[in-house]
Amino acid sequence: MQTFEFTVSDECNAQSRYSIEFSSSGGLTCQEDRNECEESLCFPGVSCMNTFGSYACGTCPSGMEGNGKTCKGDQPTINQNTPLTGHAAPLSHITTCANRPCFPGVLCFDRKPPYIGYVCGRCPAGFFGNGRICTKVPRPVQCDPPCEHGGTCVSQNTCSCAYGFVGPRCETMVCNRHCHNGGVCVSPDECKCRNGWSSPSCETAVCNPVCLNGGICVRPNMCTCPYGFYGPQCQRAVCIPPCKNGGHCVRTNVCSCTEGYTGRRCQKSKLQTSLCFPTFSDS
Repeated sequence: MQTFEFTVSDECNAQSRYSIEFSSSGGLTCQEDRNECEESLCFPGVSCMNTFGSYACGTCPSGMEGNGKTCKGDQPTINQNTPLTGHAAPLSHITTCANRPCFPGVLCFDRKPPYIGYVCGRCPAGFFGNGRICTKVPRPVQCDPPCEHGGTCVSQNTCSCAYGFVGPRCETMVCNRHCHNGGVCVSPDECKCRNGWSSPSCETAVCNPVCLNGGICVRPNMCTCPYGFYGPQCQRAVCIPPCKNGGHCVRTNVCSCTEGYTGRRCQKSKLQTSLCFPTFSDS
């Protein structure tokens, strides 16, 4: 049996498809094809191609996936039998795609009776939304080179620095207190002092051994002595005139005498002062 298909157009350009089957006995059978595309079985906006006894849907709109009859995208899955749930207007003010209700560049699909209204497609690349209102995706901010020490990139190449840091990339650490005498800031509230200096701001000199007799350490291992003392640690006192007979000046003008001597400057011998001489009389 052989089958031939052909299309017939009437005066109104309405088309009908027919097929003729030739049997081996020489007889023939004619069948009229029904145009399923007139029933809008494909997804809104998808082309429909009628075939004998069936139909074929084209590809889904850009940004959607499916078989042409049902298409899926960022919006809820819809087909021609899905009730309108979004952009419907009062019956007296029905909005259609002719009014361009969707965001520029977004496909618009008019609903088929008995449904009313329209459906917007997917927002363009770089935008997000429901198709009717699309918002540009914010451009991610970048800082190159990146922010350091916990800084945050708040706009293009602009860093917001954490506490204790400054600079275009928060690369410089600062101390609330100034580090003196060559000290280095190692954290917002800490100075690392050079040898010979101490205190939070490296302002205090260190003398080792310490200054004596009320001396003040003014630089590393350098003492300023009070009146009457001298020496690297102010360990020596001044006696004027000096102590005699091996005596030691222990503080200003005070001598510590060796055994056998006495006096303010150890100038007297105890032996001489203890000798007694006999007294003679003429009677």
